[in-house]
Amino acid sequence: MSQCRVMLCISGGLTFAMQPQIPSLQTCNKTKIEEWAKVYIGSRSDAERPGVFGIALEVKCYPRPGYPRGKVELIELNMTDSWGHGTIVTTTIDQVTSTGSHSPMAFLSGRCRVRHIGPPIVEPVDPTAVLTDADQEEVDVVGDPTVEPIPHPNPFSGCRYWIMLADNREGDNAIETPYDTADVIGVLVMNGRGQRIAHGTGPVVRGNISVSPSRH
Repeated sequence: MSQCRVMLCISGGLTFAMQPQIPSLQTCNKTKIEEWAKVYIGSRSDAERPGVFGIALEVKCYPRPGYPRGKVELIELNMTDSWGHGTIVTTTIDQVTSTGSHSPMAFLSGRCRVRHIGPPIVEPVDPTAVLTDADQEEVDVVGDPTVEPIPHPNPFSGCRYWIMLADNREGDNAIETPYDTADVIGVLVMNGRGQRIAHGTGPVVRGNISVSPSRH
């Protein structure tokens, strides 16, 4: 009898462990997000890293067909406390949700690929430029010997991103008085093993983020 009770306990434990997990519902509301912006975080800078990252994006979603479309790039990524430096390109946009009307916010997530490892890209970025299909192409990650070699296996495989955008309606983000409020961008990028590649949240110091108002 004692042995039977033990087997039932084990069986119950196995049954509990095998319960199916229902994923969170990923639907997008009517959203339009665009523009180009650059963020500076003073606490993430040192003698070698300027503590900056930029974003260039053009994302849309409409109730029909209900799938987000567009392109997103994290550019000039060069901060302390981050593995990745350079450019991170999204390969999918799985989630886009916006909320708010006076200072709308948007949240994005999906998969990505690290395209450049090394010193920041210094060529000027045209804020009016439209990203092309070539920006989505898969390319090999090339290590820069001036930074550090990329170990094997590639620590950037399984790249996933989460982005938060707050459009505070200050135009070109020229903060001239204490009552002006800059747009805010937050990013988190992780690999397939759950290790952080890059992260940061800060005010926009150049450029602008435009999120269409939402009733949600």
